[in-house]
Amino acid sequence: MPNPLFTHASVRVAVGLSAAAIMVISGCGAKETTNTTAATAQPAAVPSTTAGAPTTAGAPTTAGAPTTAGAPTTVVAKKEIGNPEIKAALSASHPDLWALVNYDYMSWDAFGGYNIPVPTGTESAKAVALCDEVAKLVYDASPKTPIVIAVGVSADDIQGKPLVERKDKAGTCTAV
Repeated sequence: MPNPLFTHASVRVAVGLSAAAIMVISGCGAKETTNTTAATAQPAAVPSTTAGAPTTAGAPTTAGAPTTAGAPTTVVAKKEIGNPEIKAALSASHPDLWALVNYDYMSWDAFGGYNIPVPTGTESAKAVALCDEVAKLVYDASPKTPIVIAVGVSADDIQGKPLVERKDKAGTCTAV
């Protein structure tokens, strides 16, 4: 006569719960990196190994985003840095450099790059310092973006005459 503790139903429940536990522990089978919850089906009553009333399997579990090594990860793109962010950062940390910039003509080129106008007669050292500060902000979001600190920028000549340039994150702010 077959053992009532090892019926096909109880073996399937045990195998299913073991597989689910292994997948949760190892992070295997996780396809999404968003924090979704998946409830497992509540199995039927499982006979107890001791005399008495049958017991049921534990409550369904939910799992958040996997955190184990080798689990899929999502890379979040950083926000593009624009004129308002540059203006706010400079005004907070470097008021002397903030005062140099003519924000009416400061521009971000849609094809990439920042043109930051300063008054004619600005010292090269201050223009390099301004370029360095802007680079700290810009290159977290756009590592291949050129920065130009220019004099003589006006409505008629939006480019002006470059005073300091930096080609990308790997470069340095250099007087032209």
